[in-house]
Amino acid sequence: MQVGDGLTHWSTLGYFARLNYNYADKYLIEANVRYDGTSKFARGRRWGHFLPYPRDGWFLKNCFGSLYRIIYHL
Repeated sequence: MQVGDGLTHWSTLGYFARLNYNYADKYLIEANVRYDGTSKFARGRRWGHFLPYPRDGWFLKNCFGSLYRIIYHL
């Protein structure tokens, strides 16, 4: 038995992007995209594109202003 027997080398690489849009400091829209690859998969199928993950939100401070300030400063 020699050092290095049974060892395999592989690699991974990934990209991540996020887009945020804030409208009137009240509404928030966010989208995320992932693009990942690994050498463990077959050639020509090593990369995967993960569709955007859309999110929306509403800033609570606009609805519960005084309560938001109290909790924020705790």
